[in-house]
Amino acid sequence: MKALNLLSARVIRSGLLLVCFATISLSLLSYDTGPGAGYCNAPGDNDCTSCHSGSSLSTSAGVAWNTISLVPASGSLSSISHGVTYSMNLTFADTTSVKYGFQVCVLPSGASSSTASIGSFTATNSGVQIVTSSNRSFIEHTYSGTAATSHTHTWNFSWTAPTTYSGGAVFYVIINSTDNDNSSSGDHVYAKTFSATVLPVKFLSFDVSEKNDQVLLNWSTASEINSSNFVVEKSNDASAWFEIGTVKASGNSSSVQQYHFVDDKKLNAFYRLKQVDLDGKFDYSQIVHANKNSINNSINIYPLPANNTIHISSDNIKNNSNISVKIFDMKGNVVYEKSFENNEPLTMDVSSIAKGIYILQLTNGIDIEMKKFVIE
Repeated sequence: MKALNLLSARVIRSGLLLVCFATISLSLLSYDTGPGAGYCNAPGDNDCTSCHSGSSLSTSAGVAWNTISLVPASGSLSSISHGVTYSMNLTFADTTSVKYGFQVCVLPSGASSSTASIGSFTATNSGVQIVTSSNRSFIEHTYSGTAATSHTHTWNFSWTAPTTYSGGAVFYVIINSTDNDNSSSGDHVYAKTFSATVLPVKFLSFDVSEKNDQVLLNWSTASEINSSNFVVEKSNDASAWFEIGTVKASGNSSSVQQYHFVDDKKLNAFYRLKQVDLDGKFDYSQIVHANKNSINNSINIYPLPANNTIHISSDNIKNNSNISVKIFDMKGNVVYEKSFENNEPLTMDVSSIAKGIYILQLTNGIDIEMKKFVIE
């Protein structure tokens, strides 16, 4: 009888052991192939600590948490055009781990636990996949998207902005960093959010032309959502702006709309549009110049297109003392500035500036010269 009980105990222990191995295998399989929907720490969703029981959630601090970045391959999260598809890059680094996982969901700002996600994801490679719940869509890793042998990994996927929504949006990101030892005791889970703005107007074009003593401004939009008006602004240096007129917008439109404005005071000036929404929110168009020839002749920038380092010279400025250089994006924001003294070479490191079109302003305390250039 004692031998029978011992045998039964061994059978039970073996059974428990099998159950334990089955649980570990299921946990690994679940991790490698991605979690189910609803684990990105968004309102109403869980986070990955429920599966990785040895982990705690980090939401605001730490070296690894700070390495999480989410950026579009072109453009900015602060100026998303509705209906446009963006190639997104999600990057994470952790020197203590060799295997990562992730999940992302996008909700409108101020979302509750029942709010539906906005926009749509596209899995662009085998390292990512899409999972859905009743009213939310998520992008996450697959088995082929977990390896991080160099202690860093970037996932690539596409997100198409919604066509019937404008305003704030939030990307909810969860990252699982593991040591790949078949145990969750050494795993770490990080949650981070990235704010975005879906603009109410999608511009097709904005240009200027000169006729007699007037400057003609023409622009068009592909679609508009709750658009109120366009404020036409002017500047002599692409830095200080003043209003010169207002044009009423179409409000809501999914077809091309054409707009025009005439400036009777012809000057060597810059123009931009302040697009105002019905609720008072606003955003700016790109900057255009009324006399392209006068801005491009005197300044030399090389090499072009720019990449890491650019060199500047001017046919009109021979002495490099007391030179100030500013670089503006096409919305008039200063993205770089530097002062030069004692005839030092006019060389600038632009490697930290995103790809795009910019305006370089060169001043020597008296004269102001500008030139448009491209960073690739």
